[in-house]
Amino acid sequence: MGGASLRASKFIKSLMSFPTPGGPPVYERIFVAYPREQSQLYIGPDKSPKQRKTEYHIKKLGDILKDMYPSIPDVFVSRRDGNIKSQRVSLCRIEVSPSPAPTRILWNPQLRTQHSIVVAHVNQRFLAAVSRPAENIDWSLV
Repeated sequence: MGGASLRASKFIKSLMSFPTPGGPPVYERIFVAYPREQSQLYIGPDKSPKQRKTEYHIKKLGDILKDMYPSIPDVFVSRRDGNIKSQRVSLCRIEVSPSPAPTRILWNPQLRTQHSIVVAHVNQRFLAAVSRPAENIDWSLV
């Protein structure tokens, strides 16, 4: 999460209250005064969590593919739609899910075979790159 998104999220949470236990949250409204009128101020993160995850994961996958297969020509990583292209033809794309579910990599079978991509090796490096270090620690009470 970027700095602006994190600050906006924290600010929005500070405006939230629960007047009835177990009920829906109520947000305090903020107004900005102008000389003749007041306008309500709306604050929100720039991007949805799914879009942020898509951009982060596709960037990591693009770096991995460029490192493992430098012979793939004209690699273009589209962070907006989660697609990696080679010479303007889609090589692979990702489908992100909510946090506990893993991100799926969907391949173009023709290009995957043409460039001799070993999916298991790419998946292994990708999982290591996007896993948070805290998730890989065996925690103990002793």
